Amino acid sequence: MALPPWQGDLLVAATIKGVFVGMAGATSWRAMPPHPSWWGPLVGFAFLPEEPDLVFAVSHEGVVAAWRMSDAAWTPMALLAR
Repeated sequence: MALPPWQGDLLVAATIKGVFVGMAGATSWRAMPPHPSWWGPLVGFAFLPEEPDLVFAVSHEGVVAAWRMSDAAWTPMALLAR
């Protein structure tokens, strides 16, 4: 789970059933767009204060991707070397 420090009411959570965006208090959640299964599960998130609607994620398989909350899909940024 990740919480952008400048937007304390937003939560991003990775679960075995997918990745979700919710509001503090867990009163409502919405699924983020699915990512390709070959990426493996998303395991970490990062945020930029200058772009509050942008979420970065890294997968278990080393894929770094970005998602704007208004977009329909994740955009892969890089595949980290192992």
